Amino acid sequence: ALFYCWEATNPLLLALGMLLGGLFLGGFAVVTHAFIQNLFPPQCRYSGVAFFYNLGMSLIGGLTPLALTWAFESTQKILTPAVFIVTATILYWVSFERFVRRKNA
Repeated sequence: ALFYCWEATNPLLLALGMLLGGLFLGGFAVVTHAFIQNLFPPQCRYSGVAFFYNLGMSLIGGLTPLALTWAFESTQKILTPAVFIVTATILYWVSFERFVRRKNA
């Protein structure tokens, strides 16, 4: 439904879609930063977080537009980005759950 709001011509639906997208992105960013900070001991936390966060963002953030453009042109389906986001979210939560279980064990 979020992607349909972004494609709407009604300004109210477009604003609702942008608001929901911002809320989802904010929720993802908060959890990601809390998760990453717990991966490193305090002695090297700043360097570890800075290096690996920027490495991941540059690789994934740099290749995602290219991959999604190719996927959209191959399938011609508007929901191709939605499938990518859902898949990335599932992979993130699975890795997060495994990390929490391993840390608590």
